[in-house]
Amino acid sequence: METIIQKLSKVKLDKKKYPLVYFEWCDSTSVAQWHWGEDATKWAEDSNVYVKHVGWLIDIKKDYVLIAGRLQNDWVDKFKDTCFGNLQKIPNTWIKKFKILK
Repeated sequence: METIIQKLSKVKLDKKKYPLVYFEWCDSTSVAQWHWGEDATKWAEDSNVYVKHVGWLIDIKKDYVLIAGRLQNDWVDKFKDTCFGNLQKIPNTWIKKFKILK
């Protein structure tokens, strides 16, 4: 079975048309309270935070992907670049699912 990293490595990025993608990943979380041993491990087992995110896939690196929540490329011919907002850098090992939407 193909891993998420292997699937991501097959995605081809075009600087004039970034793909719209859907990602699910397990985010990090923390708690500030003190816990005894068994309570600490139970907290860790019960405290998964799964994030669902849609955005434009800007870059794929060995260790992470870069996603933008906003994209402005109407001026790409004039300024030779695209402008991005709401950037999200997600470690590849956190990604559980992704799908190219468009």
